[in-house]
Amino acid sequence: MNFVHLVGRLGADPDIRPYSDNNHPDDPSASRKCVARFDIAVEQSFKPNAKKERPVDWIPIVIFDGPPARYAAKTFHKGDLISLSGRIDTRRWTDDKNRKRKDMRVIVLNIEKLGNGRPAGPTGSGGVEPVAGAIASPVGPPLSVVSETGGMH
Repeated sequence: MNFVHLVGRLGADPDIRPYSDNNHPDDPSASRKCVARFDIAVEQSFKPNAKKERPVDWIPIVIFDGPPARYAAKTFHKGDLISLSGRIDTRRWTDDKNRKRKDMRVIVLNIEKLGNGRPAGPTGSGGVEPVAGAIASPVGPPLSVVSETGGMH
């Protein structure tokens, strides 16, 4: 089973770009199709180093299809703490110099904002401002994402 659940902070605001489905070039909804991309920082679970810092892995994240991608671009911002579930997508190709290349990313199925990326206040909350309940979205709380094949997850 290809399933991953991650909790981490956005490294930057999501980048949203249009895309076309080459399998259906005459699709009237093609102009509304877009993808949101961003990386999240996920702390590794083993012991912190001498500076009390935990090593971080940067994971590339992708949200396909128009409404969910646009919603994510409007709602999630650099530093926000999010929880997401999805599947790992591995791509392989040969580059211009005939070298075999491989890339990994997570395709989002569900995503939820857990807190804002604001600086810690007088309470010393560590910058996390909990969000009451799940986030309402055009698709449903928490944000359920339509896959690139058009099926609801």
